[in-house]
Amino acid sequence: MSEPVTRRTTVPPEGDVQASPFDKVAYLFALVGLYVMVGGLMFYGFWEKAVDGDFKIPPPLEEQFDKTFIGTIPGASAAWVIITILEGIVFLLLVASLVTGEFRPSKRKPFLLTCLAMALLVFGLLSFGQNATAQHESVASLYGYFGATVILMLFVRTLPPYTSNRWLG
Repeated sequence: MSEPVTRRTTVPPEGDVQASPFDKVAYLFALVGLYVMVGGLMFYGFWEKAVDGDFKIPPPLEEQFDKTFIGTIPGASAAWVIITILEGIVFLLLVASLVTGEFRPSKRKPFLLTCLAMALLVFGLLSFGQNATAQHESVASLYGYFGATVILMLFVRTLPPYTSNRWLG
């Protein structure tokens, strides 16, 4: 009598799972959207304050902040410059992410995650200033930016290489 034939089946490790064309296209669209959204937001915020505005706080804003604690420490002009520089750094971290190829599925994304974490700091500082001047609608908007950025950070952690290449299914 012949012995029964048994087949060994092995499941490939997570890293060996091939991405479908839909996974690849969705990954591409998601990353392009993320880079454009965060890059545009921080670049234009920096550009308007640093280049167009020559790092000078507009007089109405200076007057508004001079009536608060921020007008004393660090001073409205200094706070404006600090926010401007931080926005520029967030944008540069995003550029570093692109230059180092973090957009590739096989690459870890430390610059991108640091960029997003620093954006949280920027939104928190902006919100603090808006709270100090009782600009409640702006605070609500900044709270939305902050929350959306947290979601983006969690989203990045669902992308390869942190999870399977088959992240759609």
